[in-house]
Amino acid sequence: MRHTVDESQLRHGSERPVFIATLLLNIALVIAAIALLRSGNMWLHRFPRIDRFAKGLEAAATALILAPFALTLMRNQRRAAFQANGVQLASTQFRAIYDEYTAMCTRLGMRNPPELYIAEEQIKAPSTADSTWSTEFIVLSSRLLPESLEHARPVYRFLLARELGRVRLGHTHWLNELLTAYVIRIPVLRNPMLHARSYSHDRYAAVLAPDSLRGLVVQSTGPHMLAHVDVDGLLHQARAVRGWKSRVLQLTEDAPYLAFRVQALDRAGLAMSDGPGPARPPAPVT
Repeated sequence: MRHTVDESQLRHGSERPVFIATLLLNIALVIAAIALLRSGNMWLHRFPRIDRFAKGLEAAATALILAPFALTLMRNQRRAAFQANGVQLASTQFRAIYDEYTAMCTRLGMRNPPELYIAEEQIKAPSTADSTWSTEFIVLSSRLLPESLEHARPVYRFLLARELGRVRLGHTHWLNELLTAYVIRIPVLRNPMLHARSYSHDRYAAVLAPDSLRGLVVQSTGPHMLAHVDVDGLLHQARAVRGWKSRVLQLTEDAPYLAFRVQALDRAGLAMSDGPGPARPPAPVT
C-alpha cells in the first residue's frame, strides 16, 4: 500500500530530547526505588519527623518497581472494557466516521487499521489510543461529540487523526510504556513529555484533517458552545499570547494550552482551516 503522507517531518523537534531526559529520569527513579527497598527504613529513624512515613515510602517503592507488570495487565483489561461497554465502529456501525477513519489509515499506508471504539465513561480524555501485545485500538469519547454527526465531523476527524499519529509515532507500544512507566505516574514530571508528544499528534491532525480546526477549538469551548464560537477571533487571541509566565504555568497541566498548540502549528507551516478547502496561511508569529 503506497503512502500518500510524508511522515518524516511530523514528529515535533522537542520530542526526542524530552523523551531521552524522561528516560534518564525514569532510570533514576528505578535506582532510587531499589536502593530504598535494599536499605530498608533504618536510615529514616535518624529523621523522626519523616520516620512515620517509612512504611508508605516502602509501599510506594514496591509499587513503582511492579508498575510495568501491572501496566501490561491493564492494557488487556482496558481493551476488554471497551469491547464490553463501548461501540466498535465498522462499515455497518457509524459508517460515516468509519469511512473517514479508514481513508486516513489508507493515506498512512496502514494495511490493518487499529480497532476503533466510541465510549463515554471509560476515558477522561477526548480520545486515546493504546495496544495489547497483538492489537492496537483507538477510542473516541462521546462527551465532546456534538449530537449531530454533521456538526461533529471536524471534531471526530481531528481526534482520529491525532490518535493515528500517536500510533504511528510508537507512543502506544508496550516498550514505550515500559521505558516511561515510572515518570508517567508522577504529575508535573510527566508533563514535558506529554506536551512534546501533543504537538506531534497535532501535526498529524493538521496533515490528515486540515479542515478540522474546530476539533481543536472544542477542547476549550466544549461541544455545546462550539457552533457559536468565532474561530478567527479565537485564533487571533491564541496567537497574541506571549510571555514566559503562561509557558511555565502550562507545565502544571497534562496538555499544552490551546494558544501554544496553535502557535506550534503556525511555526511548522501547518495552519488548519475552519471547514472544507485548503487551510488558510498562518498569521505571522512574532
